[in-house]
Amino acid sequence: GCNARGVLQWVAAVLAHLARTQGWVPSARTLGIVGVGHVGSLVKEYAEAWGFRVVCCDPPREAREHLGFRPLEEVAAEADLITFHTPLDASTRRMAGEALFARMKPSAVVINSSRGEVVEGDALLHSGLACVLDVWEHEPQIDRALLARTLLATPHIAGYSAQGKANATALAVRAVAGCFGLPLGTWYPPEVRPSEPRPVSWREMCGTIGGRFDIEAQSLSLKSDPASFESMRDDYRYREEYF
Repeated sequence: GCNARGVLQWVAAVLAHLARTQGWVPSARTLGIVGVGHVGSLVKEYAEAWGFRVVCCDPPREAREHLGFRPLEEVAAEADLITFHTPLDASTRRMAGEALFARMKPSAVVINSSRGEVVEGDALLHSGLACVLDVWEHEPQIDRALLARTLLATPHIAGYSAQGKANATALAVRAVAGCFGLPLGTWYPPEVRPSEPRPVSWREMCGTIGGRFDIEAQSLSLKSDPASFESMRDDYRYREEYF
């Protein structure tokens, strides 16, 4: 969960872009969330506050907690936008494939920032569905045809926030400190301002997210030079979390 808010803000940038370019408001859209863990829970919280109708799928949590989450096929059929936030394992590998895409509205948008292999690239390419992708099968050798089809494309940097990297570093340092009895139990990288989570309205988010993360420029860079996928990741300037 170290970079969960970084991914949240990537999703926010996607939603703001789609609303502007496709001409809709949140109350007119159903957002399907597949995987309601660290990231998916945040996306659910903010999306509901922004006015989206939200439907969720998380079979392991539903089996344990009986929260009213829906089967994947139902979420796919109802969603105008469907975003994936699952780990990659035997149950999620290529969970989004031809059969699932056939259940979706022709106007739906597939959003994936989890793992590339959760979505079957060839099936997505031939489904005719619009998509926004941060993760890809066979990275860094990404499918050029699929890249050309995306509404937005980024080089696996959805979670690349300064605070996300600092959180991960701090947890590692604290774990080592605990093992060896070092006085670093509260250490945090001093050059990074810790996150200050807060509510943010849809209007404020749409008006500010571009200045924090220009997802359109990032997408244009990747589409114009896909061979630089790895260097774009390695040289990425971590963005600041602000909600």
